Amino acid sequence: MVDREEKQALNQISQNNTVGLRFIFNKYHQSLCEFATIYVQRSDIACDLVSEFFIKFWNQRHQIHITGSLKSYLFKSIKNASLNQLRGKKMEMMNYEDYTEVFVSTDLSPSEQIEFKEFQDKLDILTNSLPARRKIILQLKVKSGLSNAEIAETLQLSESTVKNQLRTAFLSFKEKI
Repeated sequence: MVDREEKQALNQISQNNTVGLRFIFNKYHQSLCEFATIYVQRSDIACDLVSEFFIKFWNQRHQIHITGSLKSYLFKSIKNASLNQLRGKKMEMMNYEDYTEVFVSTDLSPSEQIEFKEFQDKLDILTNSLPARRKIILQLKVKSGLSNAEIAETLQLSESTVKNQLRTAFLSFKEKI
């Protein structure tokens, strides 16, 4: 389902008004770059892919008809562009790292900061030990803030598969931590 602001932006785009494109770009650019980085492992390439997508999106604006979630459409398109990039360049996907960025408060004592850093390192190790699909699902949930339904649509999985993968990841973390 497209929300009211997004529907208005899509209408503006269909009427050749760049204001709508700017709205969608500003709303989703950063999270799409982060998502593409999961696949291509380089933020500069990821952001180039996203920029190229928005250029194609604008150029093909009259042929595009989005009936479902705009967010899911965008993420699915970036997933496909990223996979095409990997196929075209024959790059190997590297393990996804740093699924979350947490800034340590300056209110923490040095020993608490060290303890927190050790905990964060352990979470990174646990995340990297997950199967690839589970890591991607976890990242989409935690970092990109997608709902289970949006993750399912983006990755072309059932929503129950997404729920099961997340549950398994969290249970694994709980056991090991």
